[in-house]
Amino acid sequence: MQDNVADSERCKKCGATDDVIEVTLELEMRGGITKRITSNFCWPCFMRMLDKACERQEKNENREEPHE
Repeated sequence: MQDNVADSERCKKCGATDDVIEVTLELEMRGGITKRITSNFCWPCFMRMLDKACERQEKNENREEPHE
């Protein structure tokens, strides 16, 4: 059986069709260029993505602190 759900209604990561939200990410690239990306994610994939981003941010902040 094949689902007749448009790709715009599917999660980009896992393909789920329930609880899908449209997310627009604004990324600041090197050279001051800002790039906007709009994708669809289900809620669980979106939350995992946020958790990973927070972990990376914390690691970067810890690395930037001067050591005495």
